[in-house]
Amino acid sequence: MRDQYDINKNYKAPSDDAINSKMDFDAVLRAAQEQRAEGDRVKTISSKRQVWKRVSAIAAAVALLIALGLGFLKEDYPTKQEKYFTSKPFVNPPAVEAAKPVFASYRVPAYEGGIIEHETGSKITIPKEAFEYNNGDIVTGEVDILYREMHDFIDFFLSGIPMTYDSLGTTYNLESAGMVEIFAEQGGQRVNMRPGKSLEVELVSVVEVPNLNIPPSFNIYKLNEGERRWEYRNIDNIQFMESAPEKLPIGHQAYEVQKEYFDRILELEMLQQDLLSKVSESLPIPKEPVRPTQKRNEALTLNIDLGQQLKEAAPNLYDKYKDAFWQAHPSEKVSMSELDKNWEETKLVQFNELDFELTFIKGEERKTILVNPLLTGRKFERAMQKYRRDKDQYAQKMETWEDNLAIRQKEIKAKTAEQKKAAQMQYVTNLENLKKQGKDVDVQSLASRTKVINKFKADELGIWNCDRPVLPDLKAFNARFKLPNGKVLNKVTAYMAAKGSNSIEKFLLARKTPLHVDLTKEYLIWVVLPDNKIALLQPKNLKDLDLSKNKQSFTMTMVEDTAIPENQLRKVLSF
Repeated sequence: MRDQYDINKNYKAPSDDAINSKMDFDAVLRAAQEQRAEGDRVKTISSKRQVWKRVSAIAAAVALLIALGLGFLKEDYPTKQEKYFTSKPFVNPPAVEAAKPVFASYRVPAYEGGIIEHETGSKITIPKEAFEYNNGDIVTGEVDILYREMHDFIDFFLSGIPMTYDSLGTTYNLESAGMVEIFAEQGGQRVNMRPGKSLEVELVSVVEVPNLNIPPSFNIYKLNEGERRWEYRNIDNIQFMESAPEKLPIGHQAYEVQKEYFDRILELEMLQQDLLSKVSESLPIPKEPVRPTQKRNEALTLNIDLGQQLKEAAPNLYDKYKDAFWQAHPSEKVSMSELDKNWEETKLVQFNELDFELTFIKGEERKTILVNPLLTGRKFERAMQKYRRDKDQYAQKMETWEDNLAIRQKEIKAKTAEQKKAAQMQYVTNLENLKKQGKDVDVQSLASRTKVINKFKADELGIWNCDRPVLPDLKAFNARFKLPNGKVLNKVTAYMAAKGSNSIEKFLLARKTPLHVDLTKEYLIWVVLPDNKIALLQPKNLKDLDLSKNKQSFTMTMVEDTAIPENQLRKVLSF
């Protein structure tokens, strides 16, 4: 059925001539006279005056309709689109098999929290007692954390999550650095985040970074499904994970060039690690003093003179421990009865300043235990005074050592960063040479796609997005979309993605669709038809637009498979 509504909000008041041209007063008069004749055939001047009053009322009504531009009879496109999407769920996945969401499930003890490490490298830290039941009671026992990530326009399309943001009356597209959906359940029932608690999310993603020395700028948004909008929450604390682009598959035209770059980066990182190890070795770490031991009530004390063995095993400790008693190490479970023998000799071997290995020997029989020197009385007090002085000196030495090590490490890392930058510049040069040779290589995208970590706190469960709002300079024209059989598409949800922009736009496809495009970009447009088939408009069909014409007509190609898997869908919806 064709559209019959178009509200004209910007009407102009019509002239008197325009109003008169729309009215046939004689016909109205004749009708009124005939109606009057059926009841009373007597014609008087008074009755004619009444007829003219009715004619004037009708004329005024007709003039009002013209003044309103017949606005009640036809809706404009923005109104039509708003009504169309308002009538549908805010999060509305398409009717394709691949749109079924897949969550990873992690079990965590609610009372003590935990850390989830996702297969992508992302990490979610859950504090203790972070969840509550609907009645407000703290969740006990274990909870299941359901988690999934969305990273590109295919993920956004399948999720059905809108990617527009309204601010002060302006609608922006959201360009994403990654999106997550997090829920918690116990026994299959949803639980809530407790007020004052939040999850620490470290989302690993890949974004285009023009300058590898400056992290890109993104914000954090929370989806409010009830109010059908995104809510700004904070600035995305984004950090580089590695200064290397996303890996290309074998067979890609730029694979060998990128492999050469990766090999160089790996070589520089291994060299840096070797230099950092050597600088640590070149700056010996200060030795921490050992606290003197006190007698433990449960420890076995040995009534034995080990002065001579101590002088041989640790001459530097002889003066300190020559008169010490000895007791079994806390790890030893030996009893006096096991040692109460006529041993022929003993042997003492030093492990550190407080731990020694003592071996009792009689013929072929041997018994070895760990022991510690034990100071008592005034000797212990003097040893403790010296230990405190040594501890203060040690703290000062450690601070100096850490400062010197940090300076040396910073110098090494700065040198490596310079070498990596030079390698990246060479990589870009090699990509540009490929393009000059006629290879289909997107230099900017290949050189700048970099792994990052998006760090933020989620104080609610649900959908969180790392985004930045974009309002591109667009060219508008009216478009009509047809299927190969000639059928014009109408009242169908359409999707549009721009190459190099990690976002997706959803709009209503009507008989006349105001289409907005950025002339510097390539676009992919598709729809999911009622029979679950996909109709597609390739970027090449939008390249040769005659923008001097306000009306454009496009014929879409069909994807016949109605149960297309995600891996195949990604090939179909590719630039």
